[in-house]
Amino acid sequence: MAKETIYIEADDEITTVIDKVISAKDAIIAIVLPKRATVFQSVVNMKLIKKAAEESKKKIVLISSDSSIDRIAAVAGVHVAQSLTSKPAIPKKPSKKAAEETISSKELEKGLPESEAESESDAVEEPDSAKEEDPIEIDNTTAETEELPAGSLAANLPNKKKKKFKVPDFGSFQVRMTLGITALILLAFGWFFAFVVAPKAVVTINTDTSSIPVTFDFIVRTGIESGDVAKGVIPAKKAEVTKEDKVTAKATGEKDVGEKAIGSVTMSSKVCGTITTPKSVPSGTGVSTGGNTYITQETVSFSFSSFDGSCLLFDGGSTDIVAQNPGEAANTASGTDFAVSGRSDVSATGSASGGTSKKVKVVSKDDFEKAKAQLKGSATADATTELEKKLNDEQLQALKETIEEGSPIIKSSVAVDAEAEEFTVSQTVTYRMLGIKTSDLSTVLDDRVKAALGESKDKNIRNNGLEKAAYRLTTKTSFDDQTLNLQAIATIGPEFNETTIAEEVAGKKRGDIEKMLEARDGVRSVSVEYSPLWVTTTPKSAKKITIVVNELEN
Repeated sequence: MAKETIYIEADDEITTVIDKVISAKDAIIAIVLPKRATVFQSVVNMKLIKKAAEESKKKIVLISSDSSIDRIAAVAGVHVAQSLTSKPAIPKKPSKKAAEETISSKELEKGLPESEAESESDAVEEPDSAKEEDPIEIDNTTAETEELPAGSLAANLPNKKKKKFKVPDFGSFQVRMTLGITALILLAFGWFFAFVVAPKAVVTINTDTSSIPVTFDFIVRTGIESGDVAKGVIPAKKAEVTKEDKVTAKATGEKDVGEKAIGSVTMSSKVCGTITTPKSVPSGTGVSTGGNTYITQETVSFSFSSFDGSCLLFDGGSTDIVAQNPGEAANTASGTDFAVSGRSDVSATGSASGGTSKKVKVVSKDDFEKAKAQLKGSATADATTELEKKLNDEQLQALKETIEEGSPIIKSSVAVDAEAEEFTVSQTVTYRMLGIKTSDLSTVLDDRVKAALGESKDKNIRNNGLEKAAYRLTTKTSFDDQTLNLQAIATIGPEFNETTIAEEVAGKKRGDIEKMLEARDGVRSVSVEYSPLWVTTTPKSAKKITIVVNELEN
């Protein structure tokens, strides 16, 4: 019959043991008990585990050398063996009649607390241990065979080699050991973080300061290697960027692209008071009628034809004409009179036909001008940003006031008066800007601030105000030579080296730090704050100390 061994921990509950028995896969279960198996010191628990085994059609054997287990197993009728290699048997009841516990079927179903079950001292039923039970074979640890009593369950089984002793599973011990070591490491790490890494200090120094406004002109000039502090001349470099912007617009113009009317006219002239022959009418002269203009295709010359008694009549030749604009309106009937442009002495008659109308969308001049206006200055902002980046990448301070925009080159995808539904206008502009070294400008500014202080040796420049300075372009001789005005507010007060102070106060007490720093000239007050909340001492590392200098106006 298949056998299985389970091991019980000293702190296992009865429910845990029952779960292990029920979940076991084999029919015979050897339960190895620890030295102090408190869960099996109760008859009620012993009976509960036996009942659970019987309901799951399994037989259990307790492996224990504890005599108290034998006594309780005898009352409950449970097999016990000294070891996994020993023969299991139900222990004999003790000679003296011990107080036994009675358990009802309902109690077996629900389970009684050990304290209540063991307190009962009433008469109990005779356990089933008195009845003959089948012996249980659990020996699975030795290679030798053993004589078994006749009639035992294993006596009729064929002899076979038995397995070697199986070492108990130490996995639970290893897990507990691992958890313990992990907890110890976490505890050590937590202590290290809380009292070594986390502690920080902030030392705030409130100082007496004053402000002084400074304004001066300085010159930025390209092509020079070094400047002149006294004259305020600073070397400059230029950066260029070309930006192309485009805009697409709808065409709103309208044009008739139909056929132009063609025809011919015959000219004549009447001259009075003179005998001079009229001048010829050159080709390309405009003749008009009904608001339409036509262009002559040949030159017309005149010759004398008759005299009407007071004036001379001259006949001119015939010339083809083409309407200036297409459209049906230019068609005229035969014999229509035409006026000749610039020739009041000449008259013409004729006709024109074949004109047709076909209206289409074209790019008007107004369309082009509106699109061009949209591009004006549209790329300036992007160009300014890009030029600043270029100069900053070269470790230079960009002077936005010096930006210069070149003449734009404008192109249209469609010519004015050409047929199109939409068109694109592009604009290409080159932008330029000057940049200087911040250190050069700061040197000039410091010189001007010192000049403003005069002979005041007890005052130092805490901040020359360059970071918040305002600039204005005043003179532009050329792009390469420009003059700007700078306005700044410098802060005057005691000088502090934050790094040196942090090293000086490291590891000192709060009171000592405050007294030491408040004794310095220009210091109004000092405060020391620690973090996190549990920190009460100044860190010994200067890197964990932050020095904050508040400049308070007098």
